[in-house]
Amino acid sequence: MRNDAGFTLIEFMMATIILMVGLLGMLSGIIIAAQRNQETVLRNEAMALADDQMMVQRAKPYASIVSVLKASTPRTVRGVQKSYSSVVTVTAPTTNTAQINVTVTWQVKGVPKSHMISSAVSNLVQQN
Repeated sequence: MRNDAGFTLIEFMMATIILMVGLLGMLSGIIIAAQRNQETVLRNEAMALADDQMMVQRAKPYASIVSVLKASTPRTVRGVQKSYSSVVTVTAPTTNTAQINVTVTWQVKGVPKSHMISSAVSNLVQQN
């Protein structure tokens, strides 16, 4: 009876297959994490753009606050040019207040995403 120590070819192949399945699972997890990270970075850039648009509107005199449609705003995100669209809508619930809504839209792999912020602005009327 011969007792050779070591692995047979079938044992080696099974161990290799199990290792490959594990590594492919880890690789897919890394790819999903990178995609989610990219989506988060793009959303943060959209939030910054919406905040910039809101600050521009709030800095204007009350009579100059009007709705604005911007077709496209290019932004560089991690060295890549990305196109964002922003819409500023102004409604006047009362005669001395205005509500400003800023909506920024962009696309991630063909899927549209959006972020909206709103703020109220009052017209301070001086009384004697």
